[in-house]
Amino acid sequence: MFQMRETVNYTEIDTEKRLTMSALLDYFQNCSINHSEDVGVDLDFLKKENLGWIISSWQIKINKMPKFKDEIIIKTWPYEFKAFYGYRNFLVTNDLGEHLVEANSIWVLLNTDARKPVVDSAKIMEKYKLEPKLEYGDKKRKLKVPTEYEEKDPVKVPSFFIDTNGHMNNVKYVLLADTYLPNDFSVGELKIEYRKEAMLDDVLYPRLTYDNDEVDVVFATEEGKPYAILKYIKK
Repeated sequence: MFQMRETVNYTEIDTEKRLTMSALLDYFQNCSINHSEDVGVDLDFLKKENLGWIISSWQIKINKMPKFKDEIIIKTWPYEFKAFYGYRNFLVTNDLGEHLVEANSIWVLLNTDARKPVVDSAKIMEKYKLEPKLEYGDKKRKLKVPTEYEEKDPVKVPSFFIDTNGHMNNVKYVLLADTYLPNDFSVGELKIEYRKEAMLDDVLYPRLTYDNDEVDVVFATEEGKPYAILKYIKK
């Protein structure tokens, strides 16, 4: 298990002084990258091998969102590897040990030149220590694409959305999607499925569906093929 201790900063909060969803995912992303660095699978190593860990899906449960100046501990560990898939849990706690946020994620080890999964990845996987899985989350990552939706203005992918894997960083989808949520919407759970890489200057067509206590945000191509599907469930 790898962990980081953080203090929630002003630039990471919303109008109610709660940690934003995008800032939460930034913590998760930093924690997983730092874990990989710690076991010797750092960014330089991955670049030399033409490899990259690509997120495929998130399942995130908010029990109690951290607030401004809260001292929190972000923990992460892999619990299974299968072929080119890596399954990783995340947990945010306080000093009392309360489970503030629980998350499950699925990653793909990608050849960044061919843009294809790497099947022979044992030398990478063996560097990580597997630990028991959280009770929250499963491998059922498929989300339905709503057939009825409201269209929003297209968004062109800018250069600062692109990460070291050469595509739009997974957190940027959340950063955009959060702007479409109603002001009184308190997130209890967020599920994300990434289906297509968005590259520099690609145009995302946001499609929103409001259904009682859920909001679906789909970023699609002009033809309707999804880049990412996000399902927000109200607390």
